[in-house]
Amino acid sequence: MRAAARMTPETERRILALMRAHDVLTLTTLRADGRPQAATVAYANEGLTLYIAAPKDCHQARHIRRAKRVSITIVRNGADRRRLAGLLMAGAAEVLDDALTARHGLECLRNRFPAYAALLDPADLAEMDVIRVRPRIISLLDDEKEPGARIAP
Repeated sequence: MRAAARMTPETERRILALMRAHDVLTLTTLRADGRPQAATVAYANEGLTLYIAAPKDCHQARHIRRAKRVSITIVRNGADRRRLAGLLMAGAAEVLDDALTARHGLECLRNRFPAYAALLDPADLAEMDVIRVRPRIISLLDDEKEPGARIAP
């Protein structure tokens, strides 16, 4: 196992490029019984911070309110499985209870998904949860360049 590397500007550029190229991730939270539960969700990012909107009191939000640790995968799906590229992340998530911060997360999502702006209306905040994830560890998978590099932001 390699020690975590410091993030270089080039590595951050590659991570952000992968985030721009993919708008769906798998979010894994911890159930009350300790078992992991994965969900595929759309997301927006502001730098390395991720935002997700979900129906009010969905299982992801309930799990995060109890245990903030999450894992995320964002993977490029291509025909050649030997050229895997993507991100594996471990971080801390929170359900944004502050309306101003939740609106900011919604604005990031509305900018990324303009076709869904009506579904992400800040006036409907009472009906949805906005989740923010701050990665602590990022593994950049790019088998063409450096297999399994682990980056700590």
